[in-house]
Amino acid sequence: MTIFAFRIFDIFPQPFYTLLSALEALHSDSSGMEHTAQIVAYYTDGKQLIVPSELYTYQKSRFKSTDEASAWLKNRNEKAVNGRPLGILVAKPNDTFEKQLVDAMSVKDVRLIKDKPVASIVSDIEDWLAENQLGS
Repeated sequence: MTIFAFRIFDIFPQPFYTLLSALEALHSDSSGMEHTAQIVAYYTDGKQLIVPSELYTYQKSRFKSTDEASAWLKNRNEKAVNGRPLGILVAKPNDTFEKQLVDAMSVKDVRLIKDKPVASIVSDIEDWLAENQLGS
């Protein structure tokens, strides 16, 4: 069974005919939406297979320390307008500060793997696709 195209949902409407071109486009995209990117491989028989995002992304903690998270939350809470926080919601503002801090420390951002050559990521994905090839 042969793969004839790849799609990256939520970012690019067009198909890519090689995995390398799909990943290069994803790496060059400036939308910052790599966390929603979902790569799907399309086979000539009409089947499709979703590539696990762990093969091309990693999770990174939003805050490096509880002190950093605490400062961010205090600043966010002080700048609230009519009790509504501004900016990214990482914790519910009506929770206790301690609960907000626990929630903030658990937030992970998804990033593209960029410390590894794209060709190496392609190789890892191709190996995974070969191991998980759909039956005829």
